[in-house]
Amino acid sequence: IILDVKVGDGAFMKTIEDARELSRRMVEIGNSVGRKTIAVLTNMEEPLGYSIGNANEIIEGIEALKGNWSNDLKEVVYEIVYLANGKALELLKEFIELSGGNGEVVNDYSLLPTPKSVLEVYSNEEGYIIKIKAEEIGKAAMVIGAGRATKEDEVDHAVGLLLKKKVGDKVQVGDLIAEIHYNDLKNIESSKNMILDAFVVGKNKVENIKNILEIIE
Repeated sequence: IILDVKVGDGAFMKTIEDARELSRRMVEIGNSVGRKTIAVLTNMEEPLGYSIGNANEIIEGIEALKGNWSNDLKEVVYEIVYLANGKALELLKEFIELSGGNGEVVNDYSLLPTPKSVLEVYSNEEGYIIKIKAEEIGKAAMVIGAGRATKEDEVDHAVGLLLKKKVGDKVQVGDLIAEIHYNDLKNIESSKNMILDAFVVGKNKVENIKNILEIIE
């Protein structure tokens, strides 16, 4: 059993110390019942990949299985399981069909819920992206319906965000940094402002963040 324990701004565990403690306990529980268990502590100081939202993340996941994915997502997945021959994509299609879904979604994304509109968000600063606040990005997606603030809230599976820049990238004023895929204008300005606040721009380029923080066995 391999556990992916998220750590950082966008995670439930904000500090690596807390994540270590949780991981050790879960690994001990797994091992105590005879199941080899490992915890991989992964960084959530910025969103993993480029997509936020139900349909968006499904598409990004399928594209990853086709070999089209971001370096940070690839690093995390390759630490956990190696994908090379396309068998995983075939198994995903089979799994969807066995669950009563349409397996052709792996080739035709129009079968997924689609948003009515897209709002482009442009940088109002110049420099290098030194941080993307993952929690703020999550809130920006939540307020347009991609997530729940309370358990009673309904999730709109069509809406979400698509990031166009990552930590370390250079931006000019007016550069496209994100897209908001939405169905309702309610909270759209709030979402846009949250995204702009989440992208922290500085004068000096920073190194890409470390995605695999620690492995606990």
